[in-house]
Amino acid sequence: MKIGTLLTTVILSLSAVGGGLAVYVASTKHETMNKISDAGKRLEIVRAVGDIPRYMNPERGFSTNIMFGPPVVEQKLLGELDTYRKHTDAAVAKMEQVRATTAGALDDGHEIVGKIDELKRQFDALRAAIDKAIAGPAEARRDAAKKIVAEVKSPVAA
Repeated sequence: MKIGTLLTTVILSLSAVGGGLAVYVASTKHETMNKISDAGKRLEIVRAVGDIPRYMNPERGFSTNIMFGPPVVEQKLLGELDTYRKHTDAAVAKMEQVRATTAGALDDGHEIVGKIDELKRQFDALRAAIDKAIAGPAEARRDAAKKIVAEVKSPVAA
């Protein structure tokens, strides 16, 4: 065998091994980047959902104070409650936006969307119960406040 043929064969063999290795590394990096992208989307969902309690807790606390407060609810208190609600509503709107844009792109997106929808239903039910209690008479308001506080604590304890 001539030295030129041997050298050509060695170079071609090394090129094939190097090319195969490059394809393997590129596909591994591509897979890793996809996983990182999915993790980023999940983090965005968690952050959006996590903002709701941050704003909901002060709103719920203030509304509970109103319900246990004076027999006649002053408009000033309702105005302050609306201020708290604006922050919570912005957090819920962000969650809805993330639900519409990000959650569907994940493999288990339909499950995530279902959980977000359930959270929204619970939030709406809590807000409706609070509104109904505040609009009611003072004694009924206090009873409703006790019930609302108990209901809100029970899912967290479970």
